[in-house]
Amino acid sequence: KTFGMSGPGSIKASLGNQAFLGKSLLGPAPAETRAAFAEAVRFHREGRLKDAETRARQVLAREPDHPDAAYLLGLVAMRTGHVEEAIGLIAKAIEGKRGVAEFHVNLGGALLASGRVESAIQSLRTAIDIDPETAGARLHLGAALLQRGELDEAVPLLREAARLAAGHAGARMNLGSALMELGESEAALAEFDAALAIGAVMSLSPRER
Repeated sequence: KTFGMSGPGSIKASLGNQAFLGKSLLGPAPAETRAAFAEAVRFHREGRLKDAETRARQVLAREPDHPDAAYLLGLVAMRTGHVEEAIGLIAKAIEGKRGVAEFHVNLGGALLASGRVESAIQSLRTAIDIDPETAGARLHLGAALLQRGELDEAVPLLREAARLAAGHAGARMNLGSALMELGESEAALAEFDAALAIGAVMSLSPRER
C-alpha cells in the first residue's frame, strides 16, 4: 500500500491559485521513496506547492507507477489553476489505485471545473459507490445536478452532504440554493443563515472561537 493518500490524514483539494510565494529552501530528496513522498505531502499542506511538486516528481522519477505521487501532483495542478493537467494526473492515479473514493471525488471536481459535467457525474457516483459516507462526492454531485435542474435527486444529495459535513458552509449554501429553487424559501433562508454563521466562525482566530 502506498503512503499517505487514502488514510485518515488524506489530502483535500480546492481550486484556486494559492501558490507559496516565499523562497524555496528545498534540499536534496531523502534516499527512501516513502520519506520523499512524506515530504511532498507536508509541503503541500504547508502551501509550498512548488516544493511539493518537485518532490512528487522526484518520486515518480523513481517509481513511475506511484499512484499517490501522481494524485498529489494533480492536487497541485488544481490549486494552481491547471485543471486539464489535474484531470490527467488524477486519472493516472486511479489507474494504479481504483478503490480510493477521494481520488474520484477530486477527479469529479476537476471535470466539473472543465465543463465536462457528464464525466464528472460518473466519477462522483463511483466515489459514492466506493464510500457511501463521502460528503465531498455528494456535495459536488448535488451541485452538478442542481445546475442541470434535476432537483429531485440534487436535494437529497445536498441534504446528506450538509449532514455529513455539518461545518462546511458551501454544503449549506448549495442546499439553500436547491431549496430556493423548490420554492421552500423559509428553509432556504435558514440554510443561508447557517452558511453565513459557519463562515463567520471560521474567520475568527482560534482564541476567538
